[in-house]
This record gives sequence, C-alpha cells and structure tokens, in this order.
Amino acid sequence: MKFNTAISQMMIFTNHCAKTKKFTKETASIFSQLVAPYAPHAAEEIWQLTGHENSLSAEAWPVFNADLATDDLITMAVQVMGKTRGTVEVAADISKEEFLKLAKEKVAKYLDGKTIVKEIYVPGKICNFVAK
Repeated sequence: MKFNTAISQMMIFTNHCAKTKKFTKETASIFSQLVAPYAPHAAEEIWQLTGHENSLSAEAWPVFNADLATDDLITMAVQVMGKTRGTVEVAADISKEEFLKLAKEKVAKYLDGKTIVKEIYVPGKICNFVAK
C-alpha cells in the first residue's frame, strides 16, 4: 500500500511525455484508467476529452503486457574487493563471459598489478573481483 510510489511513477511518466511531446489519445485513455483510483474526477475528465462517450467507471482495467515491462538495458555495479568502483550499462541478457570482460575493462586501474583470485557474478545485480 505505497500510494506515494504509484503517484510518483505517474508523475515521472507525465513529465516524460511532456518533454518528448509524444502523447497519443490511446496513451491518454490508458493513463486515465490508471489515474482513476487516485483522482477519479480528473481521470473522468481525461477520459471524456479523449472522445469516449461512456463513463470510465464502466471500463475494464487495462491488460498487463509483460513484454513491454522488461528492460532492454540494465546497470550493474562492479566492485573490487567489496568496494564499488564503477557501473556498466549492458543488455539484460548479456552472458557472464561478456560482462566480466566489460567489467574488467571498466575497473582495470584498480586491478592493475593484482591477480584476480575470485570472480563473483550475480546476473542482473552485481559483480565483484577479489584480488591480491
């Protein structure tokens, strides 16, 4: 029950749409459905402005599409001896070997002259190099 988080995300979305100036009638319609539990009167106004004749309260909730909710790029932290030394933005489906190569390049100055004893890799989260 974190209403402030939901409202914050809606504000981020509206700011993004205002900045990019890409806001279709379909987007406005779906957005009004999502706003309705928090601001029903404003949502009903948006619904009517997008050309709908019937009341928003009679409409079904928008269908969730998991494919649209996945991130193509993720940011992963790279640590050396438990201290974060940088981040790397990579494809979400990157292999361990590819990521370790990029991570080593990113923190090369912290690994210079050291031997890597252990590589700890948690997909989608973090990478840590233990060196001596």
